[in-house]
Amino acid sequence: MYRAALPLLIAALILLNIFFADSDRQIGVVNRFSQENQGSAATAEIDGAQKGPDRDVQASGVRRDGARYWSDLGLVYTLGDSLWMDGRNISDSGVIHTFPILNDSPKVITITDVRTSCACAKASLSTLELRPGQETRVSLSVSHEKLSGGPKTFWAFLTTDSDEVWKCGISAHIERAVRWPAESVLFGAFRGREKMERQIDLVLSRPPFIDDLTFVRCDSSSPYVTVRPVATERSVVDQGVEQTIVTFSVAVSLPAKHPCQVYDAYLTAVYQSGRNEYESMMRVTFEKTTSFEVRPGRILLSGSPSDAEPLNLTVKHRDGSTFRILSVSSPGRVRISTPTPTDAASVHDLELTILPADKTDAGVDELIIHTDVLHEEELSIPLVSLPGRR
Repeated sequence: MYRAALPLLIAALILLNIFFADSDRQIGVVNRFSQENQGSAATAEIDGAQKGPDRDVQASGVRRDGARYWSDLGLVYTLGDSLWMDGRNISDSGVIHTFPILNDSPKVITITDVRTSCACAKASLSTLELRPGQETRVSLSVSHEKLSGGPKTFWAFLTTDSDEVWKCGISAHIERAVRWPAESVLFGAFRGREKMERQIDLVLSRPPFIDDLTFVRCDSSSPYVTVRPVATERSVVDQGVEQTIVTFSVAVSLPAKHPCQVYDAYLTAVYQSGRNEYESMMRVTFEKTTSFEVRPGRILLSGSPSDAEPLNLTVKHRDGSTFRILSVSSPGRVRISTPTPTDAASVHDLELTILPADKTDAGVDELIIHTDVLHEEELSIPLVSLPGRR
C-alpha cells in the first residue's frame, strides 16, 4: 500500500518545488523593477484638459509607441521668489528636470508643436529637427509664483511631423516656505453689526538646507478685518522638516450702514530668511446679509415735482419674526405720513410723502429705520436723486 502511494508523493513534491521556484523568480522580478523604477508613474494621469484615454506612462527612460519619459523629483521647495530642489537654488532658470530624447528611427523627425499640461509649466527644446540617432533635450521649468503646495504632476507634450505625441512627465511635492490653510477662505455671511471670528494657522516649513526662517508680522488690507496672534508659536517636525505654526484670530465686522454684498480682503504674512523679507497672501471673503426685506429697496427723488408724491414703504422680516420700529430718520424731502408703529409685527407698512424739490435741501442720501433687532438696529434705504425736468 505504501509502495503504491510513494510515486504520487514524489510527484507532488516536485510540483510544489517548481511552483515556489517560479514564485520566487516572479517576486525577484517585481522587487528589482520596483527598485529600479521607484517613483515611476504607471498610473499617473495628465492634468486638467490634457487627460485622455492614452495615459499608460512608462517607467523612466522606457519608450513604447513614441517617447514617454517619467521622473519623480520628490521635494521642490519655494521660498519667496526662489525655487529649491535637492538643496540647490534653481531660481535663475526654473528648470526642474531635463529629459534626453533620442530619435532611434531611420528617418528625420521634426517637432512641430510643444505644449504643457498647465500654465505654470514651460517646456523648451535644444533641437526641433532630429536626424536618425540624434538626441534632443527637453527642459521643463515651472513658475514658482503660480505654484500651490502639495503633490503635483507636470507634463510636456511634443507633437512630431507624423502626428505622433511624445510625453515627458514629472511628479513633485511642492512645499511652500510659508503656507496658509488655503489660498482663499470663505468666512460666510453675517448680519448688520454682527462679528465673525475664527482661528487660522500659518505654517512655516524650514528644510535643512535653509539656515533660518522667521515670522515677522501679518497685515490686513481692510479696516474691517483684523488679525492678531493668539498663542505662542509652536514647533513640530513633519517628515524631517522643521515647522513653526503661528495661530491667528481673524475677525470680520462691518458698520451697520454698509450695503449687503460680498466683500474681499487680503491677509499678508511677512516672514524673513537671511537678510530678505518675503510675503505670503491669503484672501478672506465674507458677505453681509440682512434679515429684512424692504420694498422698494431704494427711494427715487425726481428733480422738481410740482406736487407732493405719496409712497408706501414695506419692511418685512424674512423668517416671519416680529420686531418693532423704534424711530425713522428721514431727510428734508421725505416725510412720514403715518405715526411710527409701536406694536411688534413681522411686517410694517410706512406711508411716506416726497415733497417738492427745494433749493435748500440738505441732500441727505438715505432714510434710516431703527429697529429692536440685535445686530440690525439700523436699516438704511438709499435715496437716489434724478435729474430735474425742464
